[in-house]
Amino acid sequence: MMNCTKDLIVTRKPIYNAIVNYIYNWFGGFFFVYGSDGTRKTFLYTQLFLNLDLKKKYYYFASSRIASLFFPCGRIAHSNFKIILKLDKDSCCDVKKGSPLAKLLNKSSL
Repeated sequence: MMNCTKDLIVTRKPIYNAIVNYIYNWFGGFFFVYGSDGTRKTFLYTQLFLNLDLKKKYYYFASSRIASLFFPCGRIAHSNFKIILKLDKDSCCDVKKGSPLAKLLNKSSL
């Protein structure tokens, strides 16, 4: 798969640039990309994956099994991070200090 950021449609290029800028400059933040069918969200995600994977430091998680199918080595956030789907005031993720998951979270940028 080749990197085709020049092919991102005009409405997605600023989103791509903002996410990459935040990551490379360590600003941190959350990103939620919403759009109707056919707006090339999957293409945007793939380009981000290809660009950021070059550093071998970034990890990508989808919020559903369907979405994970679009990523190379797609992963699902709630199963990887042990996120509880039914939340209450006492809910928390069970991540042990020094565990492989804790190390993954420490290395992650997005």
